[in-house]
Amino acid sequence: MLSDVKNSNYDTAIDMDVTNNLLEQISEKLDSEDGEDEPPISATAARKTGGLNDLFDSAKLSELEIQKTQIQTDLKDYYSQIQSEIKGMFDMQINATGAYEERTMVLKGQSIDYGLGRFATFWQSLAPVVLFVFSCLALYAVLGGVRA
Repeated sequence: MLSDVKNSNYDTAIDMDVTNNLLEQISEKLDSEDGEDEPPISATAARKTGGLNDLFDSAKLSELEIQKTQIQTDLKDYYSQIQSEIKGMFDMQINATGAYEERTMVLKGQSIDYGLGRFATFWQSLAPVVLFVFSCLALYAVLGGVRA
């Protein structure tokens, strides 16, 4: 099978002589039956030593995991703090619980209320209409309005 690859006419970016030499070496290693020249290839599950593996041993990896979890909890706490502060800034609870002053007058033995309290239900139904009209006017002014 390797000899078929060696003799094929496919186009490669590297020199064909180098490719053929490498394939011949692989073919010779596969064809040799006495494997005494070189030890067979073996795979183990043991961790390699040297290089970056010495810098990141299990103790340092566990220390990094602890630091990572600590930073994650700090970030979550900071995020919740920011979230609660922003919710506090944009709290839109309008408390319009004030009452109108009662003004009464006695005329010819009758008590007449001439204060604004008698229009309380009217003001409550009028407020959304006034808000809508002025919101539309503000939107008109922001989006262009009358151009001179």
